[in-house]
Amino acid sequence: MHHEWSHLDALFKCSPEGIVLCDENYRIIRVNKKFCEMFGYPENELIEMNIDEVLARDKEITGEARYITEETRKGKQLTYTTVRQKKDGTKISVSVLTSPVYFDEKFVGVLGIYRLISEMQESQELMREEFKKSRAILRALPDIIFVMNRKGYFLDFEAKSYKDLNIPPEKIIGSNIKDVGFSRDQIEMIFSKINETFDTGDIQQLVYDLETPVGRRFYEVRFVLIDKERILSITRDITKRKETEKRLKKWADFNRILLNIVNDVLNSGLKENIYERLLEKSIDVIKGAQAGSLLLKDKDNCFSYEATAGYNYEQLKDLRLTPEELVQGSGENVKIVTDFSKDEELDEERKNKFLFAGKIKKIKCMLSIPITIDNDIVGFFTLDNFETEKAFDHDAVQMAKIFGQQVGFLIERIRLEKALHEQSEQLLFLSKHDPLTNLPNRRMLAEQARQYIALMKRNNSNLSLLYLDLDGFKAINDKHGHDLGDIVLKKLAQRFTNFLRESDVVARLGGDEFLFLLPDTDIHKAENVIYRLKKLIEEPFDIESKEYSISGSIGVSTFPVDGKSFSELLSCADRRMYGKKEKKLKSRFFYQK
Repeated sequence: MHHEWSHLDALFKCSPEGIVLCDENYRIIRVNKKFCEMFGYPENELIEMNIDEVLARDKEITGEARYITEETRKGKQLTYTTVRQKKDGTKISVSVLTSPVYFDEKFVGVLGIYRLISEMQESQELMREEFKKSRAILRALPDIIFVMNRKGYFLDFEAKSYKDLNIPPEKIIGSNIKDVGFSRDQIEMIFSKINETFDTGDIQQLVYDLETPVGRRFYEVRFVLIDKERILSITRDITKRKETEKRLKKWADFNRILLNIVNDVLNSGLKENIYERLLEKSIDVIKGAQAGSLLLKDKDNCFSYEATAGYNYEQLKDLRLTPEELVQGSGENVKIVTDFSKDEELDEERKNKFLFAGKIKKIKCMLSIPITIDNDIVGFFTLDNFETEKAFDHDAVQMAKIFGQQVGFLIERIRLEKALHEQSEQLLFLSKHDPLTNLPNRRMLAEQARQYIALMKRNNSNLSLLYLDLDGFKAINDKHGHDLGDIVLKKLAQRFTNFLRESDVVARLGGDEFLFLLPDTDIHKAENVIYRLKKLIEEPFDIESKEYSISGSIGVSTFPVDGKSFSELLSCADRRMYGKKEKKLKSRFFYQK
């Protein structure tokens, strides 16, 4: 009969579960080592014994055991959890799979596979713990994490918030990325990156925009290979970053156009149409403006129209208004006006001119910009919108203030150069400094680094670059709010400024990252600085009678050993910083475990 069971040899040798094979009368004809260990029998003692008489000797389990063997004889494959007895009478919980065995379509025996429930539960518990840890890590990230296959189907996901998902959370798993709402070009681009990730194993990255339930958002996604069947799609909302970039570009365009206006006026002189050109430029540069006018004060302290855009100037040029008749009043602040009822109090002649030439009834919103010289209001730029009362945002108001100032300086040409110099200095400072801490930014540090590297090369000296990433700062922001976090950053920046030499440079990269440039400093001196910096950082911050503590991970690179350019030094210090941070996290995890 042995040849009839030879195909089961591999199962008996390799299976981690207890395996037993019985003949058609349920007599044991073969067992593996695990089965013997599980029930406490030597193999030779089990052979030829009835399986139910071995494992189900007590009456309360005998009936169930015989029922299962009989059902298996009928051709059923059964899986069940039950109780069986060891040789010493001890009862154990087991998971059992029984399957009928046929030879030439004839029932010839039963195959049983036994597994201890405790082992299975322990394995499942370990899996659950690992799953919990993985989920906890994913939840700590600000990203939306998807597990996908090559065809673009979502296999799993994790997200802190579901508000900007185009697919209900309960329907994401099993849906396809094509269902999200991408255009055809976007889908082609995404699948190109997915396929490249699977084919090369390299991380692929792209940026896209998408209309979501909370409006149009911008996302940065990275595709990371898990195995040959799956990838991770790590998606981060970068809408705020894009908005910031857009805002910075808007301000850059504004300053560029404003500079062109000033140069144009200075080069051309005060010609007859200079006010009209200024007005047209203001409409171009300030978002929301669709029409406008320029009023200047005369010797009688009344305001009259010097230029208009979008209105009939010939009908308005003779109109004169007292300060009390102005809808915006005569205050010195930029003002948004939506109530024009004061125009109804004018005499009929002037009111009719406003109605027909000035389109008063159509104006929804007016941005009034005072023109001041020596603290005296000499006129107003008024920019109008015909569509909404909320046409002018905060940036428009700020731009309007700057524009009004420039117009005043242009009118008083003698003071123009001083005003332009002050604005240029302010813009230069903002372009090279962090607005929160007033520390240099990365751009300024990079310029200084290039100069120092050239100097160190000439002097055959060293230059060290420190890369600091704060530890524990996010917890302060999360628990106590960003306002308190900003106070901590300002105080920390002041500590750094007081601590460093005059030749040293500290810059804030953004968030909780800082760079230190230390000329004439080798690695040994740099390590000493790092030690003192850590002490400085870890010193508690006393804010409103409460103490707050943070620490930091610092990576160091030294010229010329670790790099001969700023980018090489920065990359090296960055890697070493993250290595120390990862080591610190592993140490903390080991300690907690």
